[in-house]
Amino acid sequence: MARPRLSIWSRIRSAFGTTGWRRAALVNTTIMGVSTLILISFLIAALAQARGIYKTVMFYSGACGSSGASRANLALHLLLNIFSTAIFASSNFFMQVLNAPSRDEVVEAHSRGSWLDIGIPSLRNAVRVSRFKTLSWAVFFLSSIPLHLFFNSVIFQTDRRESSYQLTIATEGFVNGGPYRVPGTSLVIPDSDSSDTYLGSDAYLEPKSPVSANISSVAAEGSTWNQISAAKCRNEYEQCHGLQKYRNVVIVIDQPDGWTTTYPTNYSTSYISADFFKETNGSINSLWYSAQCVMEATFQSVGFTEAPQCDNACQNRLQATADSSEETWKIDFQFDDSQFVQSQFVPLPVSYCLAESIQPGCKIGLSVMLLLAITLCTTIKFVQCLVVLKGLDYRQSLVTLGDAVTAFIREPDPHTVGQCTLSRTGVRRSQRTLAPGPRRWHQRPRRMGSAVSKRTWICTYVIYIVCLFPVCFCLWIAGSFAGILTGTVGQSDSNFLIRSRLTSGFLSATLLVNSPQLILSFCYLSYNTLFTRMQMAREWAMYSMRYKGLRVTEPTGSQFATYRLQLPYKYSIPLITGSVLLHWMMSNTFYVVVFEGDYFKGEEFQEENAGILDDSLGADTQVSFGYSPISILAFIIIFLVITLAPCILGVFRLPGYMRSVGSNSWAISAACHVSAMSKAREQSLDNLSPSERESVSSLLHAPDTDAHLYSDANVIQGENRSDLAERALILGGYSQTHNDDIEMRSIRHASSDSLHIDPAPDESVFREMKGSDDELRLLISQNKIKWGVVPMPPGFLDQYASFEDPVGHLGFGVAADDVGVPIEDWYYA
Repeated sequence: MARPRLSIWSRIRSAFGTTGWRRAALVNTTIMGVSTLILISFLIAALAQARGIYKTVMFYSGACGSSGASRANLALHLLLNIFSTAIFASSNFFMQVLNAPSRDEVVEAHSRGSWLDIGIPSLRNAVRVSRFKTLSWAVFFLSSIPLHLFFNSVIFQTDRRESSYQLTIATEGFVNGGPYRVPGTSLVIPDSDSSDTYLGSDAYLEPKSPVSANISSVAAEGSTWNQISAAKCRNEYEQCHGLQKYRNVVIVIDQPDGWTTTYPTNYSTSYISADFFKETNGSINSLWYSAQCVMEATFQSVGFTEAPQCDNACQNRLQATADSSEETWKIDFQFDDSQFVQSQFVPLPVSYCLAESIQPGCKIGLSVMLLLAITLCTTIKFVQCLVVLKGLDYRQSLVTLGDAVTAFIREPDPHTVGQCTLSRTGVRRSQRTLAPGPRRWHQRPRRMGSAVSKRTWICTYVIYIVCLFPVCFCLWIAGSFAGILTGTVGQSDSNFLIRSRLTSGFLSATLLVNSPQLILSFCYLSYNTLFTRMQMAREWAMYSMRYKGLRVTEPTGSQFATYRLQLPYKYSIPLITGSVLLHWMMSNTFYVVVFEGDYFKGEEFQEENAGILDDSLGADTQVSFGYSPISILAFIIIFLVITLAPCILGVFRLPGYMRSVGSNSWAISAACHVSAMSKAREQSLDNLSPSERESVSSLLHAPDTDAHLYSDANVIQGENRSDLAERALILGGYSQTHNDDIEMRSIRHASSDSLHIDPAPDESVFREMKGSDDELRLLISQNKIKWGVVPMPPGFLDQYASFEDPVGHLGFGVAADDVGVPIEDWYYA
């Protein structure tokens, strides 16, 4: 009969193994592989368009407001943080697996009087495990550093603004062929450098001059420009922030027929001849004022950081009157010399504006060099995932707490005999160096925080303080409380710029601005470790409350496996979500600003070292550092709330009465010495019916020969036979359960000096079965167990006969052992 063809997924599972965390490892490897393919695809597309790794690709162009490039930039950075968090979570998963020591490595550490960590990410273990684990761990760790430094800046926003524009104040007739005469009814003549003063200029009075030609061009083309409301026009030109949407503008005054002026006979000035007044006396002029104006970024104070201000050379000509509203705009045109005043026409009510549109000012770009670095690091991680899946002997690694308990029950560690009352703090206080023997039991209230040493608590919160230092410093230099509340989340005009040439270009600026991201990642790792330690303490404590199976990598009997390493999903998912939120907030708190256009090229702006030229991003492009005070405040509040959670969780009491062992392998091993009087065999037999016992006997009885059972869906067809064989293997201690699958591996039955079942046994024969101590410990580890006082053989009690008080033993036992609660002030060894 032909065997059915396996799916690709089944082949992969068969190749790499699918038990417990290895199935989760396969999922994480898949995530890493898909991420690598996505990044490679984007890299190929970017290289094809940019034609060089030192180039950038601009893939979006739009308005700079909240509805345009800024919103798109925020959304893209949120996606980047989700994407990078998935990669980091997969990488951290493998780093923790590689941190897990084998039993031999633990025993070797114990022989030196030391210990290793079980079930948590640990730098202590990183240099004490095998070379393969250490090197693989180092690959994952080192490849994460460039990702932290570059991921958030691979996509960046540019801010393009122009500075020069032609400001014209006129009536509607000016753009519709009406009569006009320069310099206009106001008689204000700006100078050549647009300082907007009364210094005369022949260019304004010469009809064929470039200035006059420019005004004529505005009169001819102005009617084709975009008509915008007075309120919008005021926001664009009076409220100075650089030119992003429009450039040249005609402010149309509600004066349909223009202005009729009457000057005294022979009126003249040192700047304007009497002929001009004679020619214009009593005529209609549709032009009030026209000048070339400039907006430039500048700073109003001396300091390390400040939000850039806008300096508009024509500001005095656009100021609104006090009675102007949001919808109406009346221009209080300012004069500097009363001899030119035509005050009867001021203020000037604005009807609407005609503005010349320009190309969208803001773009979103992608750095090919940074994308290449990210892709290489992610590819290295993916390859290393495959290497670990194939090369790591997972059966020897004590990945979970249950793995360690199983290993220590099956093979007791001689270095920890007689120390069943030892706790984590006892190990650290060198009580492990004392001679094995009875110790008095004192039950103390235990809280979840006791699973974490004071040193770990202090180091963790020192990292938090280091992370908060740069953000608090920037908040402090923001100045007053009003200054702290300025700005927006993400890149904005109202946010602050750092006025210092700290770097030489975009790449070095990226390294500097993303350094807090690297520190924040260390915060997350330490934060995750705190929760892992406390959750492991709860899992450990529950073994004194009820009988339960061990959570292990390779489950047998009543043991079980989970996809997670230690933290349940009710903790890990909120932790990952919080990490994404904080990284996203950080990326919008400190960021690289890329400037384009003349607005940021003012003399004062350059003198203040606020911008650094970098032609790799495009011609005449500048790079600077920006940060948002309001984002800093929000980040600090969220960060403090999140970091207080472990302290609150640590106050809760642990259930039961078990010693707090933390992740300490010595203390865990000391609690795992089981009694030779355990009734694990009898309990296993009690779980079988008489008919099943007879069937089990026929399956297992094979004296002096080897018998093998194979679990294959094509070999074992009967469900009853599979169930029966499984229960038989549980009895012998060899079953292998994979969640929903039952995998029955090759089993060698015990020889005559271990397990022997007659072909037709009765109950008394089963009760009198005797096997090796190894078999008994194996059965205990596979059953549902509980920790507490267990009965011990007479030999154990004899060695403590000199003690006046009774001496007991604390360890794991099955339900048939009737595990008891330790008695206060009694001795246990």
